[in-house]
Order: sequence, then C-alpha cells, then structure tokens
Amino acid sequence: MLRTEPRVEAVKAQAGEMGIYLARPSGRTGEKRPGLLLMQEIFGVNDHIQDVVRRFAAAGYVVAAPDVFHRTGTWLSFGYDQFAETRPHTSALNEDLVVDDMQAALDFLAAQPDVDPTRIGVVGYCFGGRASLVAAIRMPKMIKAAAIYYGGGIVADAPQAPIHRVGEVRCPVIGFFGAQDGHIPPEAVAKLEAALTEAGVSNEIFCYPYAGHGFCCDARPSYHPRAAQDAWHRTLGFFGAHLGPVPAVEWA
Repeated sequence: MLRTEPRVEAVKAQAGEMGIYLARPSGRTGEKRPGLLLMQEIFGVNDHIQDVVRRFAAAGYVVAAPDVFHRTGTWLSFGYDQFAETRPHTSALNEDLVVDDMQAALDFLAAQPDVDPTRIGVVGYCFGGRASLVAAIRMPKMIKAAAIYYGGGIVADAPQAPIHRVGEVRCPVIGFFGAQDGHIPPEAVAKLEAALTEAGVSNEIFCYPYAGHGFCCDARPSYHPRAAQDAWHRTLGFFGAHLGPVPAVEWA
C-alpha cells in the first residue's frame, strides 16, 4: 500500500488557534509537490474526511484540512444522523469567517517545504463543496483548480450566493452532484454549469442520475460506489491536468 504521513498541526487564524489535519506522501525526493486544501462536510474533520485527506496524500499531494468549527469546539465530529447538532457550529460561521480560516490554512500549506505554492487546489464536500467554490472566487491568486462535491447553497436568489459571483473565478472547476439529492436538484446543477460557462470559466460538471447527496462517503447510507469511484478518478485526472504532475510516492 502507499504510505502517508498524517499529523495534526496548529496555525494562527483570525479567531485564534486552529487545528489542521495534514498528510503528505512518505519519503523525500527533494521535489516540490502540488498542495490541496480539503474542506470538510458539516459533520467535522471526522474519520471519513481524515481518510480522504490520506487518500489524496497517497496520490502524491500534500493535503491540509482545517478544523473550521474551532470557534465553538476543538475537532468536533458528528454522526451522519446528527444534522441538528451541527447547527450551533455552522450558525457561528459566515462566509468571511470561513474565508479567514481557508486563508490561514492556505498560507500554512504554501509554506510547507515540499509544496509548490504556485500549484495549490481546493476540494470540498457538502458544506465544504460550497467553500471550495468560494475559495476559487475569493482567493483567485492562490487557487489554481477547484473541485466541488455536492456543495449546497451555491445556487440561490440571494445576491451573495456563489453562483452570482463565478465571474471572479480564475481557475478551472470540476463538480460532482447526484440527481437523487433532495437538497440540490438537477435544475440547480444545470444553473451552476450554465453560469460557469457563461462566465468563461473552464468547467466539467457531472450529475450522476443514480446517486444522492453524500454519495462519495463510504460511511453514509447514501454511499454509491460506482459514482464515488468515477468521481475520484475524474478528480485525480483534473488535478493532474491543472496542478501538474506529482513526484513518485513510496510504497510500503
């Protein structure tokens, strides 16, 4: 199996100390690697998100997942049936606060000795899927590629909804959604794709007809292996194309 080196780091964010779950491939080649900012679901930087961080690290990336709930608790984690319990923590956040946290995590990631700061992408899931697009909108100088997994709240009538600001995106975008998602209907996915295309943003948007929300999470009842596998390989291909090749990784 591919070896990775995960660990927890602490960085200074606007609101105080924030934890980051960091992973990189084992071994040292002396070559710089692309970096990935990985944004959590609303259930926290839980076992599943940590596993995804390690999977991207095993693919050759240095990956950082910030604990954005740090204002209301440290490394909070919730079950997938505890949506109501997450509300006090999501309610304590707004876009500016999440952007502050992402900026702190990006600065930390870019400063890693084995990271090429000109080749950093972002990937996010659910709550983090919206954050991924926001990062591309608000931090265009740092984000070179953005992957969105079933991000909610992107398409809305509110003027500050991300869909109305995609003209500020300066990097390619890939997105993955499920047509059976009760929170994000296919019509919303189509609107996002149309808005990106109209804004001149290079994009690939996939909406799997047989999948629902959270289909990539193998800890959730909605997990759909076929859609998850397809999205995973497309994501790796996307980052490989837009962040460049990764140095070889070490096998155990």
